[in-house]
Amino acid sequence: MRLILSSQNPRDSYYSTDAGQVIYKVNKSGSSVTILRKAVKNDHFALYAEVEFHTFRSTRFRFQNRDVSVDDHFRKEGWFNPRWVFRAADNREYHWKLDGKYLEMFRNDGSKKEMVKYKEHKSSFGPFITGRPASLEVDNSCIPILDDIIMTYVYCQKQRKKRQASRSGAAGASGPGGGGGCSG
Repeated sequence: MRLILSSQNPRDSYYSTDAGQVIYKVNKSGSSVTILRKAVKNDHFALYAEVEFHTFRSTRFRFQNRDVSVDDHFRKEGWFNPRWVFRAADNREYHWKLDGKYLEMFRNDGSKKEMVKYKEHKSSFGPFITGRPASLEVDNSCIPILDDIIMTYVYCQKQRKKRQASRSGAAGASGPGGGGGCSG
């Protein structure tokens, strides 16, 4: 399944199928809260999660009548190329890989099978290069956990962008740099 984003900002975008059906609406409410709604019926959308971003304390996920810190929802595995592991509604573990050009999600069972891949927006360049909207490519086996995917994706994509900015800022500085991560 492919979900097409209506903008380049995953925190402020509609997520639609190839047929054009909007199934998720994700909107920023101020600078620190992202509200996630999903289609329920007859073009009505119901709130299903909020992500409350914090700088000096743990970001919060609010979903399924729960208020959970990101530190409790994710577990970090590895040091140099960390994986951010979470348990989805199907009671399986998955992990987001934040390094590299794309954000990718895998089942955390050693299979290395890519379950979700984010593809960034590409602009058209005259008649020679065709652009494409930003999208999420989701393996069909993951459709039952799409709510978990969208919520964790919105968070991890922001962290990936923050990490990239930190690295590019560090590359231009005179000292060592780095930082970032999905610990928000």
